[in-house]
Amino acid sequence: WFDIKKDVPFMSEVYQVKENKQKLLPGITHIDGSGRVQTVKKEENLKYYNLIRNFFELTEVPVILNTSFNSPICPIYQNVTGLPETNADIIRINLNNQLTAPVRWTQTMQNMISDGVNSFTEVGGNGKVLQGLVKKVDRQMETTAI
Repeated sequence: WFDIKKDVPFMSEVYQVKENKQKLLPGITHIDGSGRVQTVKKEENLKYYNLIRNFFELTEVPVILNTSFNSPICPIYQNVTGLPETNADIIRINLNNQLTAPVRWTQTMQNMISDGVNSFTEVGGNGKVLQGLVKKVDRQMETTAI
């Protein structure tokens, strides 16, 4: 599945996904055809190994997407609270809560601005949606789109 011939016990290395497997692994294949790899041995982590094995039996794909939450280097403002957060565990919980909670867009933007954010960049789309929403909160705020 990957161009690799060694064990990689931690998700700390990137290898090329074999070309004929890339379409089967769209969630983990980077734009350059690589993917972050962690090999799992039965004797080192039986539960995780069995999870992967069972997934393979169902799908014929012996790979699962594993996402970890690390402490961010800067605060993450989450729409569920409108507040900055740096604790990875709370960020994870808030992401789950955000699925059903109301969005606190205005509160989030106001908090970011009062904490010193002086410009916003919209990535993707037509460049008008988020910029327009930011301008509704603060007409003087600098916005750009890429």
